Amino acid sequence: MKKNLMSIIFILILAGILWLTVANTSSSLNVVVPYFNKSINVSLNVFIWAIFILGAVGVQGLNFNAADAKNAQSYKKQYEKIAVSSEEQNDRVKILEEKIKSLEIALEKALQK
Repeated sequence: MKKNLMSIIFILILAGILWLTVANTSSSLNVVVPYFNKSINVSLNVFIWAIFILGAVGVQGLNFNAADAKNAQSYKKQYEKIAVSSEEQNDRVKILEEKIKSLEIALEKALQK
């Protein structure tokens, strides 16, 4: 559902941009670059498409970051499970070693009698 909603919103925005570019075919912008003291005359269509493409790239970057965060959480859970299982195995080994020691002591006592 969420994916379909995002697709519909994307199509609506794309249709709006297409309408803006068709409606403003002869319009232009005068962009002033303050650091270089230059003025650039740019078509409004080019400006609109540049902003749209930069926004789309930015959103994709945010999506990749969200996916990386989910992957990091899943890896963290896996490592925690591995750590817990190794701790359990270490505890089992210690318990078995203690049982062996107690059986050896009992065997020695039985052999001394």
